[in-house]
Amino acid sequence: MADTIKTTYTLDIECLFVDGDTRTIKLQNPKSTIETSEITALNTLILNGGASTSLLIGDKTGADFYRINVVTKVNTTTTTLDLTSTE
Repeated sequence: MADTIKTTYTLDIECLFVDGDTRTIKLQNPKSTIETSEITALNTLILNGGASTSLLIGDKTGADFYRINVVTKVNTTTTTLDLTSTE
């Protein structure tokens, strides 16, 4: 067998709450073409979502969501070495 190379993608969305706390949502394997306008639309959706959204993105003290603070696209490449082959 040969070494195995795997690339994974995550979208890390840091949410800011009115009390200054932050929470990060990690989305596994997001579409590769995500654009700033879609993140802005997500921010608006969360702001207008009311109580149902606070169940999904909650602050430990119950503070209200303020905005999406930072979004980071993360690409991770992992190489698994094949230890069964000998040279």
